Amino acid sequence: MTLTISNRLKLALLFSTLALFLPLLAMNFTSEVNWGVFDFVFAGILLYSGSIAIEYVFQKANRNILKVLYSAAIISILVLIWAQLAVGIF
Repeated sequence: MTLTISNRLKLALLFSTLALFLPLLAMNFTSEVNWGVFDFVFAGILLYSGSIAIEYVFQKANRNILKVLYSAAIISILVLIWAQLAVGIF
């Protein structure tokens, strides 16, 4: 099964949207998750920009190893930004 570029991007954006629903769902069951509108907006920006950046890498990189390395770098940067904003690791 080969995904076209537009379908792959749609799938990535769908998973990003589903990831945003997890804290929203958790807020209904526990008081430990307390996100505001700004938190959802910033998380959405991080997730959607990461998805778009990885899609760009898949379009432009011509070797599979480069796709993996660049995608891993993008994901690592996003995780570090998320961790810094969540708990301040630096």
